[in-house]
Amino acid sequence: MTNTVKTGSKLKFYLFIISMLAISFVHFALFWVYVNFDTIRLTFYKFNRVYQEYTWCGLENYENLFEALFLKDYAGQVNPDLLMFKNTFKAIIINLILLPMAILTAYAFYKKVYAETTFRVIFYLPSIISVVVQVTAFLAMFKDYNLQASAGFGEHQYGPYAKFFSLLGYEPNWLDKTTDSQTLWPLIYAFCIIAGLGTNVILMSSAMLRIPSSIAEAAEIDGCGFYRELFVITIPLIMPTITTWMTALLTSVFGFMMQPMLIASDLGQRAADTISWRIFRITAGNDPATIPAGATLGLTLSLMVMPVVIFMRWLFNKLTPEVSF
Repeated sequence: MTNTVKTGSKLKFYLFIISMLAISFVHFALFWVYVNFDTIRLTFYKFNRVYQEYTWCGLENYENLFEALFLKDYAGQVNPDLLMFKNTFKAIIINLILLPMAILTAYAFYKKVYAETTFRVIFYLPSIISVVVQVTAFLAMFKDYNLQASAGFGEHQYGPYAKFFSLLGYEPNWLDKTTDSQTLWPLIYAFCIIAGLGTNVILMSSAMLRIPSSIAEAAEIDGCGFYRELFVITIPLIMPTITTWMTALLTSVFGFMMQPMLIASDLGQRAADTISWRIFRITAGNDPATIPAGATLGLTLSLMVMPVVIFMRWLFNKLTPEVSF
């Protein structure tokens, strides 16, 4: 009887393991191998509207992309395709700004500064609020609610920040509709930093909390000051977390779409266009003729970024010492 029970328990255990592995394998096969293989395949095809089917075109999609980026004459106007690529890599700039801010803020919480609990809630709050709600509230501070005021119909009805700058003598045209807007991207930078700081602070705080308290106590006894402890002890000990974060930073260009799209989508311009946003519009348009162009964009971005990610990961592993507590 006992042997029968043990055999039944082992059978259930192995069935559970096999089912979990099967689910993982099917997920990998369908949503990674098949999707990516089909994406790569589509970059070598174009849609024939006469026969309503995809036909082989070789490297034509890549040639068209290269021509649009570097050879096409826009008669002195902004090249929208080249601008799209430049905007995509602005995600790296945003994250490079976020990193030192997140480390300093997390370190202040780690050292229990005055009103630490209150500030912790304030910084974390954006992380639990929908990005759509955040964008709506953020733009409300910069909008001119009377769109006809510039044409002489009534007075301007500025949001709080726009009104402040108007009192200083500046006409706030924050949400400029031109492709060379001087204020649109600063707004996107500001929003991404405000919305993303909390998550990065949580990550760095978690790494700092793993540092044994005895190390910090020994540093204080030896007369190590606030900033000296940060740069000499804390940052080196959380370097594995920072290097992992730096690797993730490089991959952030793949998903950089939501913030520019929500802030600039109602402006009727493409000053904030990114590759992910362009691919989203192509997919949402449901036009089979444009799908190969979207696949080519995505694969080109991958071919540009992934070798850098692999090299940087290798470099970080070589240069970063192993830390164990």
